[in-house]
Amino acid sequence: MGKILLSLGTILLILPPLQASEIKQPDEEFQEQLQRFFSEQASKELSSSIRHEDLFAALEEVVSLEKMTANTDLAAHSFQKLKLLSYIHNNANKLVEKLNAEDQILVVKHVLSLNALNTAGKLKQVISNQSNSYLELIVNVEFAEYYYKQDDWDGVLQILDINLESLPLAQLEKCYFLKAIALQKLKRHRESIDLYDRVSKSSTLYKQAQLNKAVALIRQDWWSDAHGVIEALIATSTPSQQDELINRLYLMIGFSLLRNEYLREARQAFRNVTVDSRYLIKSLFGISLVAIKQKDYAGALNSIKLIQGEQQDNLETYEVNILLPLVYQNLGDYKAAIASYESAIKYYQNKLMEIELLNERQSMLILERFESPSNHQAQKDLALLEQIRKFNITPKLKGDIDKTIRVYKQHIEDTNTIEINKIKQALQSYLSQSKFGLAKLYDDNNE
Repeated sequence: MGKILLSLGTILLILPPLQASEIKQPDEEFQEQLQRFFSEQASKELSSSIRHEDLFAALEEVVSLEKMTANTDLAAHSFQKLKLLSYIHNNANKLVEKLNAEDQILVVKHVLSLNALNTAGKLKQVISNQSNSYLELIVNVEFAEYYYKQDDWDGVLQILDINLESLPLAQLEKCYFLKAIALQKLKRHRESIDLYDRVSKSSTLYKQAQLNKAVALIRQDWWSDAHGVIEALIATSTPSQQDELINRLYLMIGFSLLRNEYLREARQAFRNVTVDSRYLIKSLFGISLVAIKQKDYAGALNSIKLIQGEQQDNLETYEVNILLPLVYQNLGDYKAAIASYESAIKYYQNKLMEIELLNERQSMLILERFESPSNHQAQKDLALLEQIRKFNITPKLKGDIDKTIRVYKQHIEDTNTIEINKIKQALQSYLSQSKFGLAKLYDDNNE
C-alpha cells in the first residue's frame, strides 16, 4: 500500500488558535463611517438620551448581547449599541472626569469589545491627558487584546512596544503572551519562544504559552525539544485534572511522533485522549494511521468504524472513507474493499451535492463545525451600518455607507466561498482517489 499522508485536519492541529481569514475584513471603512455618524449625532438626541448612572447597566447588556452569535433581533441590538456608543463618543471628556480609574478601564474594554476603535481611541486620549502613566499602560493592554482578537499582529507589537515592567505580574505576563503570539503569527518563531518562557508556571496562561512554544519549536523542526515541552506539561497534570488542553497536547505529540516514525509511542499518545474529549475523533484517526503503518489492519478497521459510527461532518470522517477500502485490501477481503470504494464514491458525491445546495446560514454552520474563520464580527458591523442608514444622516454619509455595505456583503460572500471551496476541494480529491482506487483494484484482480 502507498504512503499514508497526514491530512489537512491533522496539520491544523498544530496551528495556534485564531486562524486568520485569507480576506482582510474591510474594517477601516466601517470605523471611519461610524465616527462620521457619531460626529453628525453630536448635537442630537441620540447622544444625550442616556443617564450617566445608567451607563454601566446599558453597557453590560449590550456587551452581553454582542457575545450571542445567534442574536435573533440584530436590528434592535444594533440600535441600542449605536445609542450607547454615540453617547460615549460625544461625551468622552465628561465621562472620564466622572469615572474612577477602574471604571475608565472597563468602559474602554467594553467599547473595544463592540469594535468601536475610534471611540475607544478618543477615550484613550482623554485618559492620557490625565498624565497617569500606570493607567495608560493598562489601557494599552486592553488595546493589545483588541488587536489580538482582530488578528492585527503588527498592531499588538506596536501598542506593546513600550516599557511594561511597572505592570502587575499578571498583566505583564499577559503582554508577553500576546507579543509572543503576534511574533509567532508573523513567523518570528525564535523570538516568540523567548517570550513564552517569560510566562511563569503560576500564571493561568502558562499551559497555553507552553503549548504555543511547542508549536514554535515544531515549526523550527526542533521536534525533540517540542516533545520535551509537551511531556513536561502532561507530567504536571493528574488524570483527574486532564482537560482539553492536555488532550490537545497528546494529539500534538501523537502526530509529531507519527511523522517521525515512533509508532508505538504515537499510538499510546492518541490513546491517552479522554473519551469525552472533542478531540476524540482526531485521536481515533491518528490511531488508524498508526495501525496501518504497523500493519495492524484489524486495529485500523476498529478505529475507522468508531469514527464512522459518530456520523460527524469533519475532515477525519471524510478521510476514513478512503482509508477503509485500503484496510480491507490489506486484510485480503477484496469484496469488502470493492464495496467500500463504491460506498465512498457515493458518500463523496452526496457530500459534494449537499454543499452545492447550502444556503448562507447552512454554509456558516458547516464552517463552524470545521473551525473555519468566522464572519460573526463582519455580520455585526454590517447590521450596524444598515441601522445607521435608517437615521437622518447627510446624503454623502448615506452614499458612502451604501458602498461599504456592498463591500461587506461581498466580503462575507467571498470569505464563505473560499472556506467552502477548501472543503469541496478535499471532497473532490477523496472522490478522485476512490474512483482511481476502485479502477486499480479491478485491474489488479483481472491480471
